[in-house]
Amino acid sequence: QDTVLGICCSVVLLSLRALGRSNCSKPIKGKSSSAIQRLTNRLSTRGLFILDKIIWIICTARNAIVVIICLLLAWCLDPQLHSCKTDPEECVFSLTGNIESGLPAFQPPPFYIPANSADNGTSPDQDVSFGGMVSKLGSGIIIITIIGILEVIAVGKAFGKGDPVDASQEMVALGMCNILGSFVQAMPTTGSFSRTAVNSESGVKTSLGGLYTGVLVILCLVFLMPYCAFIPKATLAAVIMTAVIFSVEYHVVKPMWQSKRVDLIPGLVCFIVGLFYELDMGIYCGMCIHIVIVLYHTARPGVVVEVRKVPETTQQYLSICPNQGIVFPSVSYMRNLISKAGLKQGNSHLPVVIDCSYITQVDFTAAEGFHAMLGDFSSRCQSVYWMSPSQTLLDTLRPVVGDHLRVITGPGEMLEQELCNAMDDTSIPLMSPVSV
Repeated sequence: QDTVLGICCSVVLLSLRALGRSNCSKPIKGKSSSAIQRLTNRLSTRGLFILDKIIWIICTARNAIVVIICLLLAWCLDPQLHSCKTDPEECVFSLTGNIESGLPAFQPPPFYIPANSADNGTSPDQDVSFGGMVSKLGSGIIIITIIGILEVIAVGKAFGKGDPVDASQEMVALGMCNILGSFVQAMPTTGSFSRTAVNSESGVKTSLGGLYTGVLVILCLVFLMPYCAFIPKATLAAVIMTAVIFSVEYHVVKPMWQSKRVDLIPGLVCFIVGLFYELDMGIYCGMCIHIVIVLYHTARPGVVVEVRKVPETTQQYLSICPNQGIVFPSVSYMRNLISKAGLKQGNSHLPVVIDCSYITQVDFTAAEGFHAMLGDFSSRCQSVYWMSPSQTLLDTLRPVVGDHLRVITGPGEMLEQELCNAMDDTSIPLMSPVSV
């Protein structure tokens, strides 16, 4: 029975969704029109307007209409009406069951769990202090908080339709909701993909929809809880499934595959884990894999290494141009790459020019790595120059590198310094610029 009811509800909901997006009750504009649209346009202008509004109201409120109809159906079909509240699984349909009505009392949140506080036997036999609760949860406190924040931001980005999401604002709102909710014994507040999808499919456009939802929840808690016990679970599942299914952005897979395939990995892992395990863990796994990818690109920056000539001369030099900042994860990689390039492509004698145009930042570990690298180059009498570094870069490198830091503004200045060094040190072959 539940399967049949769920399928029927899904068909009705999808049909009403398609009806609301069609033009069957709209005035005909242009030459193309369907048979149903031509039929409805036989009505007068006012009649067509009324029909359009009726269809709009039915299609917008389709979730509530289907839930109410199925509630009445379950209430009428079950021969033992009162037992369904206490034994919902024994009815014709699997029902929501009895939920205690009334509003919770406004009081400070308890910082301990009293012994035997629950009637179902799930509470401990002894009082549990706040420290005991914290030690019991352990690292789960941090993990749950991070997952809650990620879920809220992910919901905002998924339904924001390209609008920017202020993560700080979302975290402040989430924190305030949980702080205030603790005074009315509320469950922890997080983002909900299913609830947001249902709101989106119901026509909600702004955050004011949360106010209406809250008012309806309060009315249900006070007046309607005895009747809500007869809502079939299959109906609620159909409402959620038909709303969430249209949130899947399958159209981005093809351009992402054609653009950068590695970006599909976090999404695929998130989808599989969320489908077969838990949605929260799916978000967490996708986040972890994306962090690994970002760290990999940070640890392996792109570097252009090529032998160039100083303009208007035949003098060659080894140009090295990283495409991003150099920080701790990429220090060893950059040091080895520059050292090997100086030996192989620079033949251990060509001057090395590091183009700092794209190096936006370096940290202390990178400065120490460069200091050790410059010592290796100095031991084989191979010069290293830093071309056009920013002041921030100089402020970080100079205290560590010291006199080994040779700054130039262009290859011509490098050639002048090489000539001066050659004249001061007779062991270095004199390089003279030759015009071409």
